[in-house]
Amino acid sequence: MVCGFSVCFPARPKVYAQVGEWLKPTDCKSVPPSEVRRFESFPVHQIAEAELNTRRKFAFSLGAFLVLALLSWNTMSGDPIALHDAKLGIDVSISFRTATVSILGLLAALTTVNFLRATAEERRQGSEERE
Repeated sequence: MVCGFSVCFPARPKVYAQVGEWLKPTDCKSVPPSEVRRFESFPVHQIAEAELNTRRKFAFSLGAFLVLALLSWNTMSGDPIALHDAKLGIDVSISFRTATVSILGLLAALTTVNFLRATAEERRQGSEERE
């Protein structure tokens, strides 16, 4: 027993614990099926699904932009915002609602361009693999 102040603790044994060795990673194709447990959430198993989901994701994102645009148009006021700078000669008046919907439209256009680029790249890779 080791006593100090008003508390007594049992003496510690001189045996030290050991840390187990880290497991080494293994891919699912180099080991027989009985030794590796495969999960459907593993990215390698989702390649085919990812190609199908690209169109769904695109459609969902455009739908989300549309819903956001409708909500912002219906809930924001149409009061104008005046931008005036005498040095630069800027004198613009735009409604906050129009500005918000315009920004959402630009984001939707950027999403569409990115989708079309990705689709064209997938087609090009698919045609190269066939040859």
